[in-house]
Amino acid sequence: MTRRLAFGLLLLLLLVSIAGSQDTAVSWPIAPSVSYTQERLAEGPWEVRVVRVARGQPLVRLDMALGQGQLRGVEPLSRLVARETTESDYVIAGFNGDFFVMAGNPNAGLCSGLCIRGNELIMTARGNPAFAVMADGTPQIGVFDTTGTVRTPTGELPIGGLNQPPVEGGITVYTAIHGWPQTEGGVVVAATGLPLTPSGTWEGHVTGVVPNGTERTVGAGEVFLRGAGVNELKVGDAVTLELRTPGLPGPVAMAVGGNRVLMRDGQVLTSPADEDPRHPRTLVGYNGKEIILVTVDGRQPGWSVGMRYHELALLMQRLGCTDALNLDGGGSTTAWVRGEVRNRPSGGIERWIANAVLVRCSAPRGPLARWIIRPERLDGPSPLREPLTIIATDRWYNPVPLDLSGLQVRAERRSGWGLVTARIADGVLRVSGGPGEAVLHLSLPGGREIGAIPVRLRPAPGGPRHE
Repeated sequence: MTRRLAFGLLLLLLLVSIAGSQDTAVSWPIAPSVSYTQERLAEGPWEVRVVRVARGQPLVRLDMALGQGQLRGVEPLSRLVARETTESDYVIAGFNGDFFVMAGNPNAGLCSGLCIRGNELIMTARGNPAFAVMADGTPQIGVFDTTGTVRTPTGELPIGGLNQPPVEGGITVYTAIHGWPQTEGGVVVAATGLPLTPSGTWEGHVTGVVPNGTERTVGAGEVFLRGAGVNELKVGDAVTLELRTPGLPGPVAMAVGGNRVLMRDGQVLTSPADEDPRHPRTLVGYNGKEIILVTVDGRQPGWSVGMRYHELALLMQRLGCTDALNLDGGGSTTAWVRGEVRNRPSGGIERWIANAVLVRCSAPRGPLARWIIRPERLDGPSPLREPLTIIATDRWYNPVPLDLSGLQVRAERRSGWGLVTARIADGVLRVSGGPGEAVLHLSLPGGREIGAIPVRLRPAPGGPRHE
């Protein structure tokens, strides 16, 4: 029954597929003011994974991370999480982020929309909606387009994008996080005050002119300017860059792009008449108290069929969101929580993705403080069968490494008649007996009890049944 998770964490999860014909949900805390829920909605069927993050919790923050740490990089979410995790600032949950150029393309890893980390502007939105979290923790969903200029001795030039394919009639700016070498010609500028941010001004001077066909990678402390007008610049020329991003007035902790706003100010923006297909989906939303990250599995008949946009909007409304955005989906849809991928990616394995939304925690790790047991109680006709989850944690809900392989269960009759029996097999708690109430005592070898589950057994429809 013991299940050892990656990265040295031990988490005993006695789980089976929730494949019944009724809606079911199981949830538990994973950090201070953060919870994780696995929910099955029989109507689809749909398998939904939800992480709720309370706003204003000082030990928890949202972050964005790039595959391999730069735009020129893709990697599976679990590998990205491992690379981003440290002992004092560790990832407790991660979800795939923006749409991107997929592996096999020379531009693999390039995101579609706004990308910000630690107030560093990595890519501009170019008309795509995005989810952003300000430095004070305030979430926003909207279109945050960046404009700007490059002032040179020969005139003022408009900025058309940052770390993106060039557009006609504008200067494209590239920074070190871009990753790809420049081969189309331009100028290298040494600038002070980097990195670039959503709004600001940076002074610099030209340190090199790169002819077309010459390979040049942008280094730290540099920007590369490409486009009509920069070919007139020469080494030593003064350059001033100015950027403005309306709607993001202050420092931005993180931002990630999406493709469709589903809810705004409590209003659903989709229509049941929409004819978009059902796909696996990843979403982010929020209300006045929480930020909510969600996946819906799809393309797997019998497990989960995926959702249309209107179904997604109704789901986010039911989960309590006032604002919601659809992120990348399909084979990219991945929910990683406390050591493992919790959903079933439609391709059968984790897709290599370009960036991710991370939930980070800086709470200290400590000794065993609690046991989390799900279900908390059982109520139904005998015999009962229910997936069992047992997690040993410290006071901050960090898993504590303990050997739980000898877990035992004992049934104590409290009311009613007949013997009550209980056992654990294949990750499922099985209880049978006559109608009445009982308590299931869970204990370790040596008799140390770790918790109890109240049970109410009801008569089975159609008469007695036996396992």
